[in-house]
Amino acid sequence: MLYQKNIDFRRTRIPILALALLIGLAIWAQPTVNARSMNGDITVQFNTEPQGADVLLSGVTVGKTPWVGTVPRGTSDISVLKRGYYPVRRIVDMGAGTDGMEVRLHLRSIPSTTKITSDIPNADVYLDGKHVGRTPWASNDLMPGTHVVQVDKVGYDPVHIDFETVPGGVHEYNLNPEPRMGTLKVRIRRPNARSRHGLVYVDGKVVGWAPVVMDLLEGPHHVEVRPLQAHHAPFAEDIQIAFGETYQLPVTLANTDPNEKTADSSAWSGPNSTYVVRPGDTISRIARKQGIPASAIVHWNGLKSETLVVGQKLKIRQPPAPVLDLATFFKRSTPFIPYPDAMDAISEECRQLDGPLGTNLNHIFADVRKNRTERWISYKVHPSDTVEKIAARFGDRPEHLIGRNNIRRLKPWRRILVKAHPDKSPGVATGRPSRGRLIHGEAMPSGPYHFVRTPREAYGTSATVDLLLGTVERLNRCDPDMPPLVIGDLSLAGGGRFRPHLSHQNGQDVDLGYVPKNAAYRGSYFVANRNSLDVPRTWRLLKTLIDSGQVEYIFVNRSIQKLLYEYAKDYLTLSERARIFQYPRRRHVGMIRHSRGHDDHIHVRFLTEPRS
Repeated sequence: MLYQKNIDFRRTRIPILALALLIGLAIWAQPTVNARSMNGDITVQFNTEPQGADVLLSGVTVGKTPWVGTVPRGTSDISVLKRGYYPVRRIVDMGAGTDGMEVRLHLRSIPSTTKITSDIPNADVYLDGKHVGRTPWASNDLMPGTHVVQVDKVGYDPVHIDFETVPGGVHEYNLNPEPRMGTLKVRIRRPNARSRHGLVYVDGKVVGWAPVVMDLLEGPHHVEVRPLQAHHAPFAEDIQIAFGETYQLPVTLANTDPNEKTADSSAWSGPNSTYVVRPGDTISRIARKQGIPASAIVHWNGLKSETLVVGQKLKIRQPPAPVLDLATFFKRSTPFIPYPDAMDAISEECRQLDGPLGTNLNHIFADVRKNRTERWISYKVHPSDTVEKIAARFGDRPEHLIGRNNIRRLKPWRRILVKAHPDKSPGVATGRPSRGRLIHGEAMPSGPYHFVRTPREAYGTSATVDLLLGTVERLNRCDPDMPPLVIGDLSLAGGGRFRPHLSHQNGQDVDLGYVPKNAAYRGSYFVANRNSLDVPRTWRLLKTLIDSGQVEYIFVNRSIQKLLYEYAKDYLTLSERARIFQYPRRRHVGMIRHSRGHDDHIHVRFLTEPRS
């Protein structure tokens, strides 16, 4: 019997050992629970609406909601943070006598910032159907959710978008309504030939010489025509442009001088002259050169057609005491627009934009230099330099120098950007354009009349920068509608090798864009040809550079040089054409020369030593 009991004990030994192990674990764990209770910890569950907020206990992040954990009993400093929502901070009393508690918090969202801009100034802005202001418009109290914004203006088709704001977000939208356009045609009915020239203003802005054909926004407009001659009265009329329609506005300039004859061209009392037709001449071209109407040439010579024969002699009559050389001003290809307020005395400077050569521009470049308040130069740090020394040398501020160049430790031979006083250490060239350096190279600044393609590759001598600024100022002073000049590569900050260029090493070379006919090419390089190039304005650009007296060479493609030559030869003498143009010759002569690869930009090289 005893033997049987021993067998049973052996069979039940393993379950007994397991039961003993469980009892031991329970006894071991019980003191731990009691210890926690004695320490005063409490289990807390944090929930927020919305979830996903950071939970901070006494400034220490412990997790994200929903979060469950133990905290000491008593007073606790609890903070809840979530992006786009106002932070919540609570001092919570974790009460005694409870084993757990739940904390629920509702987070209040931060209103989003919404900005509505438009290329159309002062356009009406509607938010969710309510008028809220005009462009540019901004709001800092727009609640999260879906909204509808609409931008509208008289003469435009409204445009709207649906957008959704998120808490604390920044939303920016640029909305541009489509214009509803009509066409305006302004032409002058003339009792005599000299009354045909008037400067047309639309809504107070000069648009060109009559005749004018232009697109206008639907709606009311005010048109003025200011005559060239003082004895003609100005014309003004309010018009209404309809969408998709053409408004014809014939203008008659009333004669205010009772002694002025109003007969046709046959009544002109000026002296007669004879013009011999040359190859390539047309009646309109001869009329532009002589400053007279083409119809007058037909009338004086009894022509039955506009066909001319080389060697044919034409009778030409000139008006007595002409006010201006109209051949300079009125080019059909590009209307020439002088100062809007200079009708009484159009400046001699503007009259000579096309020719002849030798216009004195010293006063323009002197004014540019005098009006410069700062120069941005590239300076190479030397071992003995300090921030204070550099700032004092150039007239900069030490704190600005440090912040601008992110200086932690001034390292020798590093290049930094310095704002210098105009008279302190100007940028100068050393060596040759193809093997040279640039000392204190000046960065080409941006401006309203020009566009710098790559600023980090547009450093030049101070003389080069001043010449470019003076050139664009002169062109836009006389031609407000001149497209912005595209300024390409000059030199690197310190000069030297500049791939892929063979030159451009000492700040005396500059690449300039051609002046385009098409507005789509504005602000960029384009391949110039007869259809894309604004020949008159490009010639005026080159002539202004030449008249500065500081240009050594101008490199353009031969086919483009031909277009410029054909336009400019009417304004230049034979010797001037030979000095300026290589075309039609083949050898390397002239200031404007052929260079392969210059069909999309002009390469200008300035003299090494500027002439005073």
